[in-house]
Amino acid sequence: MRPHVDEVRTDALGNLLAVRRPRGTAATAAPKLLLVAHMDAPGGIVTGYTDRGQLRFAPVGGLSLVAARGQRVRFADGRLGVLAGEPVDDPKEVKLQNAWVDIGARSREEAEAWVRAGEFFVLHGELTDLGSRWAGPALDNRAGCAAVVAALRRLGDSPWEIHLAFTVQGQVAPRGARTATYQVRPDLAVVVDATPAEGKEGAAARLGAGPALRLKDGGWVLRPAARVAMERAAAAAGVQWQPEVVPSGSTEAAGVQSVEEGVPTAVLGIPIRYRGTPVEVVDPGDLDGAVAWLHALMSQHPAPEPGTEAAGGA
Repeated sequence: MRPHVDEVRTDALGNLLAVRRPRGTAATAAPKLLLVAHMDAPGGIVTGYTDRGQLRFAPVGGLSLVAARGQRVRFADGRLGVLAGEPVDDPKEVKLQNAWVDIGARSREEAEAWVRAGEFFVLHGELTDLGSRWAGPALDNRAGCAAVVAALRRLGDSPWEIHLAFTVQGQVAPRGARTATYQVRPDLAVVVDATPAEGKEGAAARLGAGPALRLKDGGWVLRPAARVAMERAAAAAGVQWQPEVVPSGSTEAAGVQSVEEGVPTAVLGIPIRYRGTPVEVVDPGDLDGAVAWLHALMSQHPAPEPGTEAAGGA
C-alpha cells in the first residue's frame, strides 16, 4: 500500500491510517473521502486457568463457540492452541463453562508462564480454494481490507483527498472507526465490511450476486447523499449489486455517521457465509465487484446533495 499513498501512520488506539492527496492546483480544496475497514477478527481473551493447565476464556466479537470447538487458535506471539471442551451430544450444551483452550501445558503453573491472563487469541487456519469460492477464518473482514487496498492500487487521478482507516475493535464496538473519523472529518465515508449471506434468518444478501449496498440495519440508516454517490459509482463501473436491509445488528457506520456534525456514510457489504467460524466463505466475483465499485467512487467527482443541483448551469 505504501507506494500508493502519501502518508501511513498508526494512531493511539491502534488504527492503521493512510492518506492519498490529490495532485494539481485543486488539491487544497479537495473534498475528503474516508474508506473504513475493520481489521480485527473474532476470537477470545484468556480469563483464567484450570489445574490441568488449560486456559479459560471469554469470546471477543462474533465468535461461534459451537463451530470453533476442535479448531486451532493462535496468540499474538505465534503460540498455537486448540479450542476444546467436555464432550456433548447436543450443540445447545456447548457453554463457556465446559470449554477451554489447550496449549499443551502440563499444569496451571506452566500455563500461567506461557500465556498471561488478558492475552487474546484468534482462529487459526489457511485460505482454502473451493473451486469457485474461497473459505477460511477472518474473511470478515480480511475481504473488506483487501478490497480497499486493491481499489487503491488501481487508482489514477482522483478529485478526492482519500483517507483509509483499517480499524481496531470493529468486532466489539465502532471505537476505532469513530476515532479515525474524528481525525479525518470527511465529507463522505464508506464502511467496507462483510455482510451475512444466506443460511441465516433475516439475511438479505446472496453469495455470488454482487456486493451489497446496505439501506438500513439495527443502528443506522443510509442518507440520500451517500446513496446517490454509491449508485453513481456502481453505474459507472457497471457493477452488479444488491440492496439489503438487515433487521438487527449494525456496523461501524453507526459510529462513523454521528461524529461531530454528522458524516454521510454508506456501507458496502461483501457477502460472507458462516461468519464467526473458521470456514467463512466468500465469492471472488463479489470481491471483484467491491473493488470495481470502490475504484469508481474514488475516481468520480462528488455528487451534489439530492435536490441541490443547479438548473440551467446557474
